[in-house]
Amino acid sequence: MKRTLIISLLVAAMSVIAFVGCEKEDTIEKPTITAVDSLSQTTPVTHNTTLSYTQCKSHGQKDIPEETISTNYENGILQIMVEDLCISCGVYTVVAESEIDAQTITVDFDVIYESQANCICLIDADYSIDNIKPGNYELIIRCDGLVIYQEEITCSNQSGEGISEENIFAENREFSIGNSECNKLVYNGRYGNDFNSAVDSLRRICRLDEYEDGYEVMREPILNVHFNYDDRSFYSVWFQNENYLSRPFWLDDRGNNYDHLFCDD
Repeated sequence: MKRTLIISLLVAAMSVIAFVGCEKEDTIEKPTITAVDSLSQTTPVTHNTTLSYTQCKSHGQKDIPEETISTNYENGILQIMVEDLCISCGVYTVVAESEIDAQTITVDFDVIYESQANCICLIDADYSIDNIKPGNYELIIRCDGLVIYQEEITCSNQSGEGISEENIFAENREFSIGNSECNKLVYNGRYGNDFNSAVDSLRRICRLDEYEDGYEVMREPILNVHFNYDDRSFYSVWFQNENYLSRPFWLDDRGNNYDHLFCDD
């Protein structure tokens, strides 16, 4: 699987007090910005990343709090905020390295020390990556090789504005299901503006209102469709009554119709 490797580097010099402590600093370092070309897409995409953090904001605590991690996504930029990252006082270099594929974003924070003092330092870090497509990702964050966060996140614009339907299906028309490469949905056209209007279109195509009475619209969700543009839902849909059972159709909640290719097709 092709992956994107992004490295941001930020160097901070902190005052060291021998043996016992370190000075408290609250200023935020200027962010570093790194541009890289992504090789995970047919057309290379440039990602800009930024890394910034506070200097030592507290030290000498007996009870060290756990890191607090939050994310924000807006206009293609994923912002990762880490509070109370625990490091040693000293002169150090902070490195943030990111690895991205279609389903996973991994961020590694590493601290390289030139010298260390006998104290614990808590800092806050802010790391951003742009040109992240809307979709669901597993976000894994490590610090010095230890996993401190592993959760699924959804990157979607709150306004609902994102890449257009036309651009999505111009770029990609096949979407695999689960871990199989041959079980997939293939885009077949737009049948409506939403799920209900697409179902109405299917009624007309099947001429149900002319030939069948008392039929029900049945649907079942299709899980684990690898659609990395937004968090839309997919359904298998069919019509039935006592005397009639239609073939299945496959729709999403935006009104798009798909063919379903199985592994033995």
